Amino acid sequence: MAMSRLLTRSLPAAALLACADAGDRVTDGALRLADRARQAWSARTVLLYVDVSASVDPVMVREPVARVAHELSIGDRLVLLAVGDRADEPPLLDTTFAGAASDRLSAHLGLSTRQSAASAARLGKLLEARVTRAVEHARARRGPTAHTALADALCDAAEHARALPGHRVLAVLVTDGIEDSRWTRREPLRLTRSSASRFAALLRSERPCSLASENLSIRLIGVRHPTSTAGLVGWWMVVLRALGYSPRATDIAPYRLGPVLSVVGHSRQETAWS
Repeated sequence: MAMSRLLTRSLPAAALLACADAGDRVTDGALRLADRARQAWSARTVLLYVDVSASVDPVMVREPVARVAHELSIGDRLVLLAVGDRADEPPLLDTTFAGAASDRLSAHLGLSTRQSAASAARLGKLLEARVTRAVEHARARRGPTAHTALADALCDAAEHARALPGHRVLAVLVTDGIEDSRWTRREPLRLTRSSASRFAALLRSERPCSLASENLSIRLIGVRHPTSTAGLVGWWMVVLRALGYSPRATDIAPYRLGPVLSVVGHSRQETAWS
Protein backbone atom coordinates (compact mmCIF):
# COMPACT_ATOMS: atom_id res chain seq x y z
CA MET A 1 0.00 0.00 0.00
CA ALA A 2 2.81 2.39 0.89
CA MET A 3 4.52 1.63 -2.44
CA SER A 4 1.30 2.25 -4.39
CA ARG A 5 0.89 5.62 -2.69
CA LEU A 6 4.49 6.50 -3.57
CA LEU A 7 3.96 5.55 -7.21
CA THR A 8 0.76 7.58 -7.31
CA ARG A 9 2.53 10.62 -5.92
CA SER A 10 5.26 10.13 -8.52
CA LEU A 11 2.86 10.65 -11.44
CA PRO A 12 2.15 14.16 -12.74
CA ALA A 13 -1.46 15.24 -12.25
CA ALA A 14 -2.05 15.29 -16.01
CA ALA A 15 -1.14 11.61 -16.29
CA LEU A 16 -3.52 10.67 -13.48
CA LEU A 17 -6.34 12.69 -15.01
CA ALA A 18 -5.77 11.08 -18.40
CA CYS A 19 -5.96 7.63 -16.82
CA ALA A 20 -9.13 8.54 -14.90
CA ASP A 21 -10.83 9.95 -17.98
CA ALA A 22 -10.06 6.77 -19.89
CA GLY A 23 -11.81 4.56 -17.30
CA ASP A 24 -10.67 0.97 -17.63
CA ARG A 25 -8.98 1.71 -20.96
CA VAL A 26 -5.57 3.39 -20.69
CA THR A 27 -4.94 5.73 -23.61
CA ASP A 28 -1.67 6.17 -25.47
CA GLY A 29 -1.54 9.76 -24.20
CA ALA A 30 -1.83 8.62 -20.61
CA LEU A 31 0.93 6.07 -21.12
CA ARG A 32 3.20 8.74 -22.59
CA LEU A 33 2.53 11.04 -19.64
CA ALA A 34 3.17 8.22 -17.19
CA ASP A 35 6.43 7.42 -19.01
CA ARG A 36 7.46 11.07 -18.69
CA ALA A 37 6.78 10.83 -14.95
CA ARG A 38 8.89 7.67 -14.70
CA GLN A 39 11.75 9.36 -16.55
CA ALA A 40 11.45 12.39 -14.27
CA TRP A 41 12.48 10.17 -11.33
CA SER A 42 15.09 8.23 -13.33
CA ALA A 43 18.55 9.77 -13.54
CA ARG A 44 20.71 9.23 -16.60
CA THR A 45 24.39 9.20 -17.50
CA VAL A 46 25.45 11.75 -20.12
CA LEU A 47 28.73 10.95 -21.90
CA LEU A 48 29.82 14.24 -23.46
CA TYR A 49 32.59 13.73 -26.03
CA VAL A 50 34.31 16.91 -27.23
CA ASP A 51 36.26 16.92 -30.49
CA VAL A 52 39.67 18.56 -29.87
CA SER A 53 41.10 17.99 -33.37
CA ALA A 54 42.50 20.87 -35.39
CA SER A 55 39.55 20.92 -37.81
CA VAL A 56 37.15 22.02 -35.07
CA ASP A 57 36.93 25.64 -33.95
CA PRO A 58 36.99 25.74 -30.12
CA VAL A 59 34.22 28.36 -30.20
CA MET A 60 31.99 25.88 -32.06
CA VAL A 61 32.53 23.41 -29.22
CA ARG A 62 32.06 25.81 -26.31
CA GLU A 63 28.54 26.95 -27.21
CA PRO A 64 26.73 23.58 -27.05
CA VAL A 65 28.88 22.39 -24.14
CA ALA A 66 27.87 25.41 -22.05
CA ARG A 67 24.19 24.71 -22.77
CA VAL A 68 24.47 21.13 -21.54
CA ALA A 69 24.67 22.34 -17.93
CA HIS A 70 21.23 23.94 -18.23
CA GLU A 71 19.68 20.82 -19.79
CA LEU A 72 20.80 18.39 -17.10
CA SER A 73 18.30 17.23 -14.50
CA ILE A 74 18.83 16.62 -10.81
CA GLY A 75 20.67 13.32 -10.30
CA ASP A 76 22.13 13.17 -13.82
CA ARG A 77 25.75 12.05 -14.05
CA LEU A 78 27.92 13.94 -16.53
CA VAL A 79 31.18 12.49 -17.88
CA LEU A 80 33.23 14.86 -20.04
CA LEU A 81 35.74 13.26 -22.44
CA ALA A 82 38.05 14.59 -25.15
CA VAL A 83 38.27 12.95 -28.59
CA GLY A 84 41.34 13.47 -30.74
CA ASP A 85 43.50 10.81 -32.37
CA ARG A 86 42.12 8.37 -29.79
CA ALA A 87 39.09 8.16 -27.54
CA ASP A 88 40.43 6.24 -24.55
CA GLU A 89 41.60 9.26 -22.55
CA PRO A 90 40.65 9.49 -18.84
CA PRO A 91 37.58 11.72 -18.25
CA LEU A 92 38.15 15.45 -17.93
CA LEU A 93 35.23 15.62 -15.53
CA ASP A 94 32.95 13.10 -13.85
CA THR A 95 30.26 14.69 -11.71
CA THR A 96 26.65 14.29 -10.62
CA PHE A 97 24.15 17.14 -10.76
CA ALA A 98 23.21 17.22 -7.08
CA GLY A 99 19.73 17.67 -5.65
CA ALA A 100 16.68 15.92 -4.26
CA ALA A 101 14.26 13.74 -6.22
CA SER A 102 11.51 16.34 -5.70
CA ASP A 103 13.77 18.97 -7.31
CA ARG A 104 14.24 16.62 -10.29
CA LEU A 105 10.47 16.30 -10.77
CA SER A 106 10.01 20.08 -10.48
CA ALA A 107 12.70 20.68 -13.12
CA HIS A 108 11.16 18.05 -15.42
CA LEU A 109 7.81 19.90 -15.18
CA GLY A 110 9.49 23.23 -15.98
CA LEU A 111 9.43 24.48 -12.38
CA SER A 112 13.12 25.33 -12.10
CA THR A 113 14.26 26.60 -8.71
CA ARG A 114 16.70 29.42 -8.05
CA GLN A 115 19.08 26.88 -6.52
CA SER A 116 19.01 24.60 -9.59
CA ALA A 117 19.56 27.60 -11.89
CA ALA A 118 22.59 28.66 -9.84
CA SER A 119 23.95 25.11 -9.88
CA ALA A 120 23.56 24.98 -13.67
CA ALA A 121 25.40 28.30 -14.05
CA ARG A 122 28.31 27.05 -11.92
CA LEU A 123 28.49 23.76 -13.81
CA GLY A 124 28.39 25.62 -17.15
CA LYS A 125 31.43 27.68 -16.19
CA LEU A 126 33.24 24.57 -14.99
CA LEU A 127 32.50 22.71 -18.23
CA GLU A 128 33.71 25.60 -20.38
CA ALA A 129 36.95 25.84 -18.38
CA ARG A 130 37.58 22.09 -18.62
CA VAL A 131 36.94 22.01 -22.38
CA THR A 132 39.24 25.00 -22.99
CA ARG A 133 41.95 23.32 -20.90
CA ALA A 134 41.47 20.03 -22.79
CA VAL A 135 41.91 21.67 -26.17
CA GLU A 136 45.04 23.52 -25.04
CA HIS A 137 46.49 20.37 -23.44
CA ALA A 138 45.82 18.20 -26.49
CA ARG A 139 47.43 20.65 -28.87
CA ALA A 140 50.41 21.31 -26.60
CA ARG A 141 51.09 17.59 -26.17
CA ARG A 142 50.51 16.34 -29.72
CA GLY A 143 50.25 19.49 -31.78
CA PRO A 144 47.02 20.35 -33.61
CA THR A 145 46.11 16.79 -34.58
CA ALA A 146 43.99 16.26 -37.68
CA HIS A 147 42.83 12.89 -36.42
CA THR A 148 39.43 12.25 -34.84
CA ALA A 149 38.54 8.78 -33.54
CA LEU A 150 34.77 9.28 -33.40
CA ALA A 151 33.91 5.64 -34.12
CA ASP A 152 36.03 4.50 -31.17
CA ALA A 153 34.18 6.98 -28.95
CA LEU A 154 30.84 5.48 -30.02
CA CYS A 155 32.08 1.94 -29.32
CA ASP A 156 33.30 3.04 -25.88
CA ALA A 157 29.89 4.64 -25.17
CA ALA A 158 28.17 1.36 -26.02
CA GLU A 159 30.42 -0.46 -23.56
CA HIS A 160 29.45 2.05 -20.86
CA ALA A 161 25.76 1.46 -21.62
CA ARG A 162 26.10 -2.32 -21.41
CA ALA A 163 27.82 -1.93 -18.03
CA LEU A 164 24.78 0.00 -16.75
CA PRO A 165 21.76 -2.16 -17.63
CA GLY A 166 18.44 -0.50 -16.91
CA HIS A 167 20.11 2.92 -16.67
CA ARG A 168 19.63 5.52 -19.40
CA VAL A 169 22.87 6.50 -21.17
CA LEU A 170 23.10 9.39 -23.63
CA ALA A 171 26.29 9.78 -25.69
CA VAL A 172 26.69 13.27 -27.18
CA LEU A 173 29.56 13.98 -29.58
CA VAL A 174 30.25 17.67 -30.22
CA THR A 175 32.18 17.43 -33.48
CA ASP A 176 32.32 18.31 -37.15
CA GLY A 177 31.74 14.60 -37.78
CA ILE A 178 34.78 14.03 -39.98
CA GLU A 179 36.24 10.65 -38.96
CA ASP A 180 40.01 10.61 -39.50
CA SER A 181 41.45 7.67 -37.62
CA ARG A 182 43.24 4.33 -37.95
CA TRP A 183 40.01 3.05 -39.54
CA THR A 184 39.77 5.66 -42.30
CA ARG A 185 43.43 5.16 -43.11
CA ARG A 186 42.36 1.67 -44.22
CA GLU A 187 38.88 2.54 -45.47
CA PRO A 188 38.91 6.23 -46.51
CA LEU A 189 35.85 8.33 -45.77
CA ARG A 190 33.93 8.76 -49.03
CA LEU A 191 30.41 10.13 -48.92
CA THR A 192 28.71 7.08 -50.41
CA ARG A 193 26.53 4.36 -48.92
CA SER A 194 28.97 1.62 -49.97
CA SER A 195 31.90 3.44 -48.32
CA ALA A 196 29.95 3.77 -45.05
CA SER A 197 29.01 0.08 -45.15
CA ARG A 198 32.64 -0.98 -45.75
CA PHE A 199 33.81 1.27 -42.90
CA ALA A 200 31.31 -0.29 -40.46
CA ALA A 201 32.26 -3.80 -41.60
CA LEU A 202 35.97 -3.05 -41.02
CA LEU A 203 35.21 -1.68 -37.56
CA ARG A 204 33.16 -4.74 -36.60
CA SER A 205 35.85 -7.12 -37.86
CA GLU A 206 38.65 -5.50 -35.83
CA ARG A 207 37.00 -4.73 -32.50
CA PRO A 208 33.77 -5.73 -30.72
CA CYS A 209 31.48 -2.79 -31.45
CA SER A 210 27.72 -3.12 -31.29
CA LEU A 211 25.56 -0.06 -30.67
CA ALA A 212 22.45 -2.22 -30.27
CA SER A 213 21.75 -1.35 -26.65
CA GLU A 214 18.21 -0.58 -25.43
CA ASN A 215 19.42 1.98 -22.90
CA LEU A 216 21.75 3.92 -25.25
CA SER A 217 20.90 7.05 -27.22
CA ILE A 218 23.40 8.87 -29.46
CA ARG A 219 23.65 12.43 -30.75
CA LEU A 220 26.24 14.09 -33.00
CA ILE A 221 26.13 17.90 -32.74
CA GLY A 222 27.77 20.33 -35.19
CA VAL A 223 28.35 17.91 -38.10
CA ARG A 224 29.56 19.74 -41.20
CA HIS A 225 31.56 19.00 -44.34
CA PRO A 226 33.30 21.46 -46.70
CA THR A 227 31.52 20.07 -49.78
CA SER A 228 28.49 18.08 -48.61
CA THR A 229 27.21 18.22 -45.05
CA ALA A 230 24.09 16.29 -46.08
CA GLY A 231 26.33 13.56 -47.50
CA LEU A 232 28.27 13.33 -44.24
CA VAL A 233 25.04 13.09 -42.23
CA GLY A 234 23.93 10.28 -44.54
CA TRP A 235 27.28 8.52 -44.13
CA TRP A 236 26.88 8.49 -40.36
CA MET A 237 23.27 7.29 -40.66
CA VAL A 238 24.46 4.23 -42.60
CA VAL A 239 27.36 3.57 -40.19
CA LEU A 240 25.14 3.79 -37.11
CA ARG A 241 22.54 1.44 -38.59
CA ALA A 242 25.23 -1.04 -39.65
CA LEU A 243 26.52 -1.06 -36.06
CA GLY A 244 23.05 -1.83 -34.70
CA TYR A 245 21.70 1.61 -33.80
CA SER A 246 18.54 3.07 -35.40
CA PRO A 247 19.04 6.84 -35.50
CA ARG A 248 16.29 9.43 -35.46
CA ALA A 249 16.44 12.31 -37.91
CA THR A 250 17.48 14.66 -35.11
CA ASP A 251 20.27 12.46 -33.75
CA ILE A 252 22.79 13.91 -36.22
CA ALA A 253 22.55 17.69 -36.23
CA PRO A 254 24.53 19.97 -38.59
CA TYR A 255 23.71 22.96 -36.39
CA ARG A 256 25.02 23.71 -32.93
CA LEU A 257 22.07 25.79 -31.76
CA GLY A 258 19.01 24.43 -29.98
CA PRO A 259 18.80 21.60 -27.42
CA VAL A 260 21.86 19.39 -27.04
CA LEU A 261 20.38 16.60 -24.93
CA SER A 262 17.48 15.01 -26.80
CA VAL A 263 14.76 13.01 -25.06
CA VAL A 264 15.91 9.43 -24.54
CA GLY A 265 13.44 7.01 -26.07
CA HIS A 266 13.17 3.87 -28.16
CA SER A 267 11.10 5.13 -31.11
CA ARG A 268 13.25 5.94 -34.12
CA GLN A 269 12.54 7.73 -37.36
CA GLU A 270 14.00 6.21 -40.48
CA THR A 271 15.64 8.69 -42.85
CA ALA A 272 16.73 8.25 -46.42
CA TRP A 273 20.27 8.71 -47.65
CA SER A 274 20.85 12.38 -48.52
